[in-house]
Amino acid sequence: MAKTLLIVLMLAGGSAFAQDDYSVLIDRAFEAIDQDLQTNWAYTESRLEEGTLWVGRYDPRLAEGSRWQLLSVDGREPTADEIEKYLDDQDGPDDSDGNERTTEVNRDSLTLREEGDDYLLFDFEPADDDDEFMEHVDATLRIVTASEPYVASMDLSSRKAFKPATGVKIHEFATNVTFAPVDEDGPVLPRSVNVKVRGRAYLVISFDETTSIEYSDYEYVGE
Repeated sequence: MAKTLLIVLMLAGGSAFAQDDYSVLIDRAFEAIDQDLQTNWAYTESRLEEGTLWVGRYDPRLAEGSRWQLLSVDGREPTADEIEKYLDDQDGPDDSDGNERTTEVNRDSLTLREEGDDYLLFDFEPADDDDEFMEHVDATLRIVTASEPYVASMDLSSRKAFKPATGVKIHEFATNVTFAPVDEDGPVLPRSVNVKVRGRAYLVISFDETTSIEYSDYEYVGE
């Protein structure tokens, strides 16, 4: 089972926005996301991976090393081995840097694709720590234009097969991340992450991985 994946969007700086001036709305949409997820919130993570549903709970109020708890595996009580594996796979559950992936949205790259009654859909150039990977990826950003605008979703998809590293070829990559307010007037937090990666490494190792994660039962525990 892969490590926990929380994708947090960041708006990278830029001095200009070429189309109609949506800059204020975009700023407000990103500011609505609570970037202190691992500090301020307890939540439940339901992860479907390789046909197995793992349900765990994260609570930053608990002691270090105990903040992640495995609640169930395929609806049953987990075994001791499954609990050990789950905790190991969190890759340092009390270190948010090990559990979050940040994707930057370059303001200058935003291009309006579609405008609806209650949303804006933008194309953008994604960037993160692995730019050699992201240069092969197209990305869209959907912003809900309600009275309090917020980022509703982000989609990343590879244009064609590519080689991000020596000996590795990615045939397909796709990620969908959704966000929503905790309540009517609450901050915006991740709701789901869906990732598909298919490829081959060193000509002999094939991989085809699909992971679906849902986040629920948010409880504010910050000061």
